[in-house]
Amino acid sequence: MHPQRPRGLSRQFTAPMHGVNRYFFVLTCLVSGLCFVLAGVWLLDPGLLAGSWGVDETLGMEVVGRRIGVLMAGFGVLSWAFRNVEPSPARTALEWSLTLTFLGIATLGFWQFATHAVTVGILPAGLLELIVAAAFLNLIRLERRHTKENP
Repeated sequence: MHPQRPRGLSRQFTAPMHGVNRYFFVLTCLVSGLCFVLAGVWLLDPGLLAGSWGVDETLGMEVVGRRIGVLMAGFGVLSWAFRNVEPSPARTALEWSLTLTFLGIATLGFWQFATHAVTVGILPAGLLELIVAAAFLNLIRLERRHTKENP
């Protein structure tokens, strides 16, 4: 007889996760939450973040900001949908795409600060984006090591 699972929980949540799968699960849940928060801010008040970076609130900025909000919502959905996926080429593609996205956004923010296009307010965002990119790079490294040790 199988142990009874709590109602509403799938096997994915009752099976223990270890190592890289747990790291992936936690990281994608955190990134999903971050993306949903950013989506909400960009959609509801695009001037909030842009203003903290020293960017003037214009109609063009609002249009682009709201479009960024929709993109962030999409990244949030992808991260949430993939949170229980076992290592696979699709999971690796997601990891690399999120790494590139967050590394690219961080680099752009630092470059814009260095060229005085934005103010110091961009630095916390850039640091957080850099941390997310580094976490995904570390995950990719751990998965490669795990694959070599357990063929």
